Amino acid sequence: RVNTVMENYETFLQSLVINEHLPNLIDLSAQGSSIVDMPRTIKAMNELIGVMNTALKKEVYAKGHSEFTLIPGENPKGLAEIRNAIVKEKEYTLYTGIAGIDEIILNGGISPGKFTIIGSYAGGGKSIGMFDILKGIMKCEKNRRILELPGMANKRPVVMLITYENTMLQTYRRFMKLWGFNSEFLNSLSLAELTKLMTDIVNSCPIGLIIKAADAKTETAEMIGNYIREKEDQGIHVLIVGHDYINLTNANSAGDKNSNEFMEAGLVAQELREVICKGLNKPLLSAVQVRKEAEDRYIESVKKGDKMPIRVFN
Repeated sequence: RVNTVMENYETFLQSLVINEHLPNLIDLSAQGSSIVDMPRTIKAMNELIGVMNTALKKEVYAKGHSEFTLIPGENPKGLAEIRNAIVKEKEYTLYTGIAGIDEIILNGGISPGKFTIIGSYAGGGKSIGMFDILKGIMKCEKNRRILELPGMANKRPVVMLITYENTMLQTYRRFMKLWGFNSEFLNSLSLAELTKLMTDIVNSCPIGLIIKAADAKTETAEMIGNYIREKEDQGIHVLIVGHDYINLTNANSAGDKNSNEFMEAGLVAQELREVICKGLNKPLLSAVQVRKEAEDRYIESVKKGDKMPIRVFN
């Protein structure tokens, strides 16, 4: 009964938020009739929905939490949860099949909830490096064991790539070059031949692929989380998210008017971690663009022996 009362109270608080913003949402919907105004209207609706999502999260009476206690005179509490988390982490750890990445850079593969960021200046190879890691995860035979896990029954495992920098065609071509195909060859195939090629690739890999191409600065971390949930409701299991890249994603939090590009990127990274890594327990591989001048200064300082901040985070 107590749980029912709490749930009903949470629903009541959330309904107040919806009722508060509903008139504005209806007004925006009515404005969507003009093709000229449609892009601006859609952007405004996305922003309003983002505000509603943030408010709905805050209007919760009792938030769930986990607890671990070591108190003198009492048995430890929470050990079973920790043990189960360790088992799941080992079961769902992903490997690229590239020893230098798995053993040195990633220190034993990519585990659930892990946030790895690749930093580079424009043209430095951050996107193609990310694509290569995702391709390695798709192909690596060590990941085939995941298909046999109880939680994967009737699920189709995939890596998900979300890109803002290039079109779908450009992203597809860059990805396929890593498989050894050039654009001229791919362009020469009929639809039937292209379908067969893609089917052969998928059949040779334990893990599939979803690419989502979107315009820069149109999505937030929460929208990405909703997209993942939508796919998983369709029987797909997203094993890892590749996100290209942080600077081209919107911060859902209201930034300070004096905040700069670096601070906004930090907000986006924090929100991605909260929604995808912590909220959905998915590993996230993202990229951040740094200025070439800053990178050059950093390298020169390191050569001189200066102590510098950590540059790679995972």
